[in-house]
Amino acid sequence: MSKFYQKCVVNGCPNNAIGDKSVGVVRFFGVPFSTDKRNPSDSIIIQQRRELWLARLNFSDANIKTKYFVCNRHFVCGKPSYYLHKNHPDWAPSLLLNKARDSTRLQRRVLYSYSREAMVMNNLANYTQHNKEDNINITIHSPHPFEVNENLNSSEVLLTEELLDSPMDLSTSKPSHSLVNEEPSSSEHSPQLVSDLQKEIEKLTAQLEKMNADYISLKKEFAMYLERPITSNFFNKCRKSDKWMRVYTSLSTAKSFEILFKAIQCGIPEHNHCKLCKRQQLFLTLVKLSHNPTDIDLAFRFDISESTVSRYFHSWIDCIYYKLKTHVIIWPRLSQLHVAMPMCFRRHYPNTVSIMDCFETQIQIPHDRNDQAATYSTYKSRNTVKYLISATPNGTINFISKGYAGRKSDQFIVRHSGYIENLKPGDEVLADKGFEVAEEIGLRGAKLTTPAFKRAAQLTQLETEISRQVSNVRIHIEREIGCMRMKFDIMRGPVIMSNLNTFQDNVCFDDKIVAVCCILSNLNPSIIPFE
Repeated sequence: MSKFYQKCVVNGCPNNAIGDKSVGVVRFFGVPFSTDKRNPSDSIIIQQRRELWLARLNFSDANIKTKYFVCNRHFVCGKPSYYLHKNHPDWAPSLLLNKARDSTRLQRRVLYSYSREAMVMNNLANYTQHNKEDNINITIHSPHPFEVNENLNSSEVLLTEELLDSPMDLSTSKPSHSLVNEEPSSSEHSPQLVSDLQKEIEKLTAQLEKMNADYISLKKEFAMYLERPITSNFFNKCRKSDKWMRVYTSLSTAKSFEILFKAIQCGIPEHNHCKLCKRQQLFLTLVKLSHNPTDIDLAFRFDISESTVSRYFHSWIDCIYYKLKTHVIIWPRLSQLHVAMPMCFRRHYPNTVSIMDCFETQIQIPHDRNDQAATYSTYKSRNTVKYLISATPNGTINFISKGYAGRKSDQFIVRHSGYIENLKPGDEVLADKGFEVAEEIGLRGAKLTTPAFKRAAQLTQLETEISRQVSNVRIHIEREIGCMRMKFDIMRGPVIMSNLNTFQDNVCFDDKIVAVCCILSNLNPSIIPFE
């Protein structure tokens, strides 16, 4: 058995002989001491606790040369409380500090029970008066013969909001004695009592002001954390430069990036464990859309792991899709389009509300043969995914469909994508001559205009002129698709199969990527001139 020699520093305490650790009859606890490795807030609390211990033990820091110990007989529960529980009776030793008299376990238990009864009764009184914010000192004078510390009675409990909110079974608390001894009425209004109360109020007021100052400082510190400095030099150089923001994100200006960030930042929760701030995460997502670098490349640039890059990208694509799709990709009325309709449409097609076309993106070859056959496009001679896109005369994308297998025809996608439901009587739609859906569009009261078909050996002069006019304005949708492919390399493909197989709300992840590219394209200036 290991032996040790520890001495209780309380004057007159007999627990200063050789003890046995294996038996554990007497336990010793060292005076609190804070090292530099702790957090600043914890160091302050431990220093306050150390000062209170030394004050009750009648010691000063200057006189301490070795480590001092206090035995368990000087605590109500037999041991010190947790260092953050400042309102606990055992936050500092309180029993038998001036005189060393033996106290049995039963006596300590009775004293602790009185303390709990005092807390319960005072809790009920404060709840009735609706005054939970006030701190009340309740003193219980024990009728038992053993003495306690005169400076700070162990039965003196400071009732705070933490004790009010703690669960407690009130039905079991049945105090059998008066909480406060009755004193003659002449002593209730003595000048000394009033003076003591005033000093106590001033002390509590000073403590409240200090707590308010600590709260303000912590609030500022938290705000500084939210606006923590940028750790990536790559983003720090691009965030204030229109040129580099246009190169790496395809947004026209740095102000557009800030507007986009403020519009969607509430969709991503703030996490303390995130190494990149929200702006850096959004910037990483836009770089991925614009240049489609590998995850390992972005991980090296931003000093994070590849899995973190993938998690950021998926989170922000979902956020932009759900936050902005219904607010940016909208179908305007014809009266609204007339306000900013370019002159090339005003002359010949003033009722145009949509220019539609389909585009295809190459995908990885599926393993299943049925999927290979369904996605094979005879026009592109490869496996593709096909989307229907529509733009207004002023160059704004107003419709983007979900992805379809490359083998599906343009007519099938128009009929099943929900595009026709947006048309209203009197609207006019421009399309290529491969879209044979004039009947379906005509049932909505709209009109489909396409270049003339070659029914004879040669088109007539009128048909040639009409085809030239339609092609001159319909070409803008081809330019829109080409600009999107140039700005966002991720739309060039090949699309990985995991993006096509990951569904949420009946929408695969590649559909969200294409929709986000259309949203970002709408945030940039139009490619169609007004004149």
